Amino acid sequence: MIKKNKSLSAQVETLAKNYVKTNTFPSIEWLIHKSGHILSEGFIKSPRLTSKIQLEHVPIYRIYSMTKPIIAFAGLIALEQQKLKLSDPVEKYIESFHKIKVLSKSNSLKTPDRAIILEDLFTHRSGLSYGFNRFCPVGKKYYMSGLINNSQLSLKAFVKKISEFPIAFEPGSAWRYSLSTDVLARVLEVVFGTSIENILFKFIFKPVGMIDTRYFVSDNHISRIMPIYGEENLDKTTDIQFKISDMPLANVESFYPSERLKVKPRGGHGLFSTAADYARFANMLLTGKTQSGERLISHKMLKFSLKNRLYKKQLPLFIDTNEQYGYGWNLLGRIMKNTPRSLSLSNKGEYGWAGAASTYFWIDPEYEITGIVMSQFLGSEISLGEEIKSITYTTI
Repeated sequence: MIKKNKSLSAQVETLAKNYVKTNTFPSIEWLIHKSGHILSEGFIKSPRLTSKIQLEHVPIYRIYSMTKPIIAFAGLIALEQQKLKLSDPVEKYIESFHKIKVLSKSNSLKTPDRAIILEDLFTHRSGLSYGFNRFCPVGKKYYMSGLINNSQLSLKAFVKKISEFPIAFEPGSAWRYSLSTDVLARVLEVVFGTSIENILFKFIFKPVGMIDTRYFVSDNHISRIMPIYGEENLDKTTDIQFKISDMPLANVESFYPSERLKVKPRGGHGLFSTAADYARFANMLLTGKTQSGERLISHKMLKFSLKNRLYKKQLPLFIDTNEQYGYGWNLLGRIMKNTPRSLSLSNKGEYGWAGAASTYFWIDPEYEITGIVMSQFLGSEISLGEEIKSITYTTI
């Protein structure tokens, strides 16, 4: 049996304590596995959280874009069940995408050379954008309209709203982080004939044992939700740089509600989860099997999904002005393609993603390592997850 790594734990704990002590992060939780066994785990929190989160409680986090790989995995299941194909045009499932236009450099609109296909949604090559992509003309349109903040709309209505905007480039020609996964989630609702909530519960949460991962938090667990700090408006998170002494409490309940009756599920954000739950999901992705041995996806499909799909001319990846050094993109998220370009320790084939509020995960198939890092700070420019990942690679 693999034993816990004391050196790893000590180094991560020192890092976490320093960041919490200096009010850089309100709390830091980590959970690192190797071959299904815990290498290191811990939870460091600021004294200001003492009255809100008791040590015996398992913290629940808003995981923002770490929702995306879960949606994408549900998409892989749909592919394997032959409910859809990567080559399918989005307009086959969502009629309003039939009328979508490309915004040219001269600010004129034209019909795209080809339709947006499902592969474009998986790989963020659809031409859609985000409001925090400040130098994207379509992103600016999202920002000015407050598109992302239409939290009261159903997923169907939200995706219809997305289709009313132009796209930023010809489908498949470039990479831009975007609302593509929200559209993919709606496609899944159409092909499965039920809500994205039901899809995720049936195919992922229930078999994997993700007991605390939902689009809402039940009344008796509300006290477990970690308070969130930083910039409340997701569109402004690339504008803001918080000083070390700054840690303003943010109220994101209207945008990211926890009450079941207020929730309108999304594909790109919206899930609540725990470090333990997300670790179960990550560990499942090493083999495609749950801890009990139930296979959720074939080995062939999993291997197929992990290949980088971006052309050399579409690299490097940028979110606003932040480069994702060395990474390409597969059907589940980013994947380390070029280790000499990486600015932190990594390994070729390592993949995963992060959330806007300082959540992070990585999976290394070669070393059979998974790592989960959880905090709740919107707008931080510190790559907390990458720092903990680097420490892990120095000690394994």
